Amino acid sequence: RNGYTYAAAENGLEAVQKYRESCVALSHAPLANDTKPHSPINYVLMDINMPVMNGVEATKRIRDLEREFKVKGAGIIALTGLGSKEAKREAEAAGVDLFLPKPVKFGELKKLLIKR
Repeated sequence: RNGYTYAAAENGLEAVQKYRESCVALSHAPLANDTKPHSPINYVLMDINMPVMNGVEATKRIRDLEREFKVKGAGIIALTGLGSKEAKREAEAAGVDLFLPKPVKFGELKKLLIKR
């Protein structure tokens, strides 16, 4: 939306599968002069409460994929209705970079993405 390219996932497992597909595609792409691995996806907007696999577990698995494929980590932004300190600690321990309680206004989110 608004000029951004994105892929949507219905649940945490699907998000992990899409991330894996992006890692595989990147691993087959020719590298530029720099040998630093790029990120297959710049940002992941992760809902913490998702069916099939929750956002905390999906974040852990995405971070595992980044290590496995030796790629630069995506910025993972948790969007959640859970505003407790414990939920935030758990998300950050899983690898979330930014924890935002819902509702999040698109304009605010866009500013965050531009800053990062």
